[in-house]
Amino acid sequence: MTSYYGYGWAISHSNRDTKIVAHNGSNGLYFADFVRFIDDDVVVIYITNAFLGSESEYVAREIGKMIFNTNYTAATISKNSYQLIHEFMKTNPSTNAEKLPDFLKKELKIEFNDHAILNRIGYSRLKKEDQPGWALELFKLNVKLFPEDGNLWDSLGEAYLKYNQKEKAIKCYTKAVELGSEGSKNTLKNLLKEEE
Repeated sequence: MTSYYGYGWAISHSNRDTKIVAHNGSNGLYFADFVRFIDDDVVVIYITNAFLGSESEYVAREIGKMIFNTNYTAATISKNSYQLIHEFMKTNPSTNAEKLPDFLKKELKIEFNDHAILNRIGYSRLKKEDQPGWALELFKLNVKLFPEDGNLWDSLGEAYLKYNQKEKAIKCYTKAVELGSEGSKNTLKNLLKEEE
């Protein structure tokens, strides 16, 4: 009840009772924020290609606090899931993938629950790896963590296909179809035809 929305802009007031007009957006990887402090004639525009979740959503507002509070002390921004997963992969063999959720929970201090992150990183690795490695292990871990998501089973099936493990791919695509992944139907149909 402290913010209003007009023509795409969020309109609110600062703790100094000055008018703020803002708009932000993200696709889960990138984030942008435009904050205009109307009464102060100040605009903060913040864009990042390293979306850190809630910490990066408030950077423009924190910059505003720095401008208007001479005693401001910035808090450290913690590493995000993407950074932590990449660090883990650099320091561990793919056979340690099962330890990743505990590592993330310890570092993030919350239960890891975002299926999209492992899928994105898995596809990134899939493009780079000629042999089974982190890509396959991330997809396997993802379906273990989120077994009711048909899209994740589809992704695992795609990885198995890349690594010429057709029988396992068929099982994954079958599971994806059972869970309602419409895009998996044609792939499964074609794989089964090849088996005939």
